[in-house]
Amino acid sequence: MSAVSGWSGRCRWASWPGGPGCPKQTLSKIEQGSGNPTVETLSLLGTALDIPARRLLAEWGTPVHVQRRDEGGWSDSGAWSEQVLDEVYGSGYVRTLVLRLERAPEPPEPVAPHAAGTLHHLYVITGKLRTGPLTEQADLAAGDFARFPGDVPHRHLCLTDHAVAHMVTTLPQVRRMSPTVLRGAHRHDPTDDAPEAPHMTPDAIDRPADCLACGLLTGRTPLPGGTLLRTTSWTVEHCVGPLGLGTLVVKPLRHVLHLAALTPPESAELGPLLQRVSAAVTSVMAPDQVYVCLWSHAGGRPGHLHFVVQPVDRATLTRFDAFGPALQVAMGAAGRFPDPSDVARVCAGLRQALAVPAPLPRQKPVDGVPLASDT
Repeated sequence: MSAVSGWSGRCRWASWPGGPGCPKQTLSKIEQGSGNPTVETLSLLGTALDIPARRLLAEWGTPVHVQRRDEGGWSDSGAWSEQVLDEVYGSGYVRTLVLRLERAPEPPEPVAPHAAGTLHHLYVITGKLRTGPLTEQADLAAGDFARFPGDVPHRHLCLTDHAVAHMVTTLPQVRRMSPTVLRGAHRHDPTDDAPEAPHMTPDAIDRPADCLACGLLTGRTPLPGGTLLRTTSWTVEHCVGPLGLGTLVVKPLRHVLHLAALTPPESAELGPLLQRVSAAVTSVMAPDQVYVCLWSHAGGRPGHLHFVVQPVDRATLTRFDAFGPALQVAMGAAGRFPDPSDVARVCAGLRQALAVPAPLPRQKPVDGVPLASDT
């Protein structure tokens, strides 16, 4: 949306009498970076700026990007390793990566459904693999291609000692079309009532090059232990800071700086997810207490929102002679980072614990306060 703020004078014409009819309040929010424009609003702004509306979203005029085979890091996601090649925002969201798999004694856990309308486009470079929705898996060899929905449970299984594939994931910004799995044309079901994909906001499009959270998310920066859990709006990973083994980070997939800027769907997921992650940490690490906190203020500047879920045991309290925020300050000053092999081992257990949501504890009545079911 930099084009909008850069030509704010011309944009304001959209709210003048005789202009396209975009409310001034909407324009003000967009200029302040807090707006979430609809397709109709973008169309009005495009008219005011005399440019195609999609240019307000597409990344255009960017320099050529080249990544050699020995550049970029591999991120371990448990059942496979992946190297993200690029991310592009235009009329939708496009993610390109190289998928590297190895034969395992047991089939990997299914990949949880992504956002509605997600499609995977996979081309096998070397080896053989089985991929696709659990209900219609396809065996592919080098040179084979498959396109299948990623908004249903699916799995990638290596059939040879090693396999490498190129995969592109796309997410539309319009109502989902019902795909035909693996074969045939992309057909539209007029009765399809799938929810619309979320609007792309400026925060979602902009991933600052110096944002560590974004670098870990996209694979630009190596992530020990890999991604532990990914929901529609959030991701869970092991903390890369000196806060001890088993400390996890829960952060939004969007580049969001403030809790108040979360969308209603992101907010709805947050509470149950924090409980789920805390339960997994409790199960695997058996701590005396689990700290759940939000700072996101490194260097005194707002940063990518992230919740820290930290297991704390008595030995840690004794070693640093502190607790609460003072303990985190002391651990940060000590600068002791967990060994990567220990992180990988603990993450294997945490990934398994996170695979099945923990049941919520039975609610007990509080004196004088009836349960919701009693009212």
